[in-house]
Amino acid sequence: MREQRPFGRYLATLCLLLSAGSGAAQAADITFTARYVGGTDREFENTTPPSGWCNGLPDFCDGHTTVGLPITYSKVSVAYAPDVRDRFYISMPGNRKVTVTNNRGESHTLDLTFGSVSQNMWSYSSSPPPTMGGEVRGGCTALTSSWDEDPGDPSVPRYGYYAWWISKPATPTPCYSDSSESAPGERFESVIDSFSVGYNLYLPNPNRMRQGFYRGSVTYLIGPGMDIDLGNNVKNLNANSLTVNFELSVEHALDIRFPPGFEHAVLEPPGGWQGWMAGRGLPPKVHRDLPFFLWSTGPFSVFRRCEHRAGDACAIRNAQGRQVPVLVTLSLPRGASTGNAPVDRAPIPFGPASPLRIEQSTALSDERSQLHFEVDRSGVEEMVRDPGSTYGGEVTVVFDADL
Repeated sequence: MREQRPFGRYLATLCLLLSAGSGAAQAADITFTARYVGGTDREFENTTPPSGWCNGLPDFCDGHTTVGLPITYSKVSVAYAPDVRDRFYISMPGNRKVTVTNNRGESHTLDLTFGSVSQNMWSYSSSPPPTMGGEVRGGCTALTSSWDEDPGDPSVPRYGYYAWWISKPATPTPCYSDSSESAPGERFESVIDSFSVGYNLYLPNPNRMRQGFYRGSVTYLIGPGMDIDLGNNVKNLNANSLTVNFELSVEHALDIRFPPGFEHAVLEPPGGWQGWMAGRGLPPKVHRDLPFFLWSTGPFSVFRRCEHRAGDACAIRNAQGRQVPVLVTLSLPRGASTGNAPVDRAPIPFGPASPLRIEQSTALSDERSQLHFEVDRSGVEEMVRDPGSTYGGEVTVVFDADL
């Protein structure tokens, strides 16, 4: 199950790119980037700089981060209009699941939700703006607002701003407001030149993601009845859609530590050779368990190479050219799996074409693991045909984080 992070943990800023032009409204784009560099935590690092209304009003943001959206427009609001879309109105989209995919076609899902909205506005109207006075209705609550004093000169525009919390970010309802100082039917014309939102970004668990670069996007339509709806009497809207791009970089850490002398694995019967030497019969196998310690923050693959081969198996050989196959298997601690099963004496395949793929639900830190080498009874029977000879061969086990 994908882990959900608390609100604000991944609130991040999007670097925006907007092609401005005259005529018809354009499509707007913003890009969010994050990276994970192997560690014992399970969190992406936000690599985009903060922007938006929280930068100017940090005391109201309680550590949350906002992003500026490249959306500008003008609007005429009618105070206390029967149709709330004629008032100062905004409707934001709810939770969206976004798929990010790497160049191998492997996909993961993140969630994007908007938690607040803020706009800056200019106006020549002498009446107070509909965002003043705290009379916010629908799916938002007022956080802050401000409006310049009347300069006494109708040719000088007045500046104001507001910020609202979205009450139910996952399933929002439209928000609208009227100034408590306005009379019913009073009109207010404003130009919105800055639009920003706070948002919740729940990223996948990077321990479950293979190393690489992931991309994805989601597009919101802007206009009446669309994902971002600004109500009626809107003019000069500069964009009819907003595409949010995501770029996630995952770079895992993988470290294997073997004890001194690991390069020599001496195969012996269970309990040693004393039983065989005392005439108590052929041992059922010869084997060696080689312990090591594993640090890993994400999926990796394991395969083997062999100095001598017997079919698909590695082999050990004596001076007379007689050889026997060696079974090479792997055991890993809890938190690692292969094919949704524990890694308990899992056979290690030959070569990188079809490796043993290891998945992780959490980072592994200094975890005891084992390689197992074994010659079965039939191999032992073959070996004792040349008493006193030595069998040997090299087996290379490759742990590869770059799948």
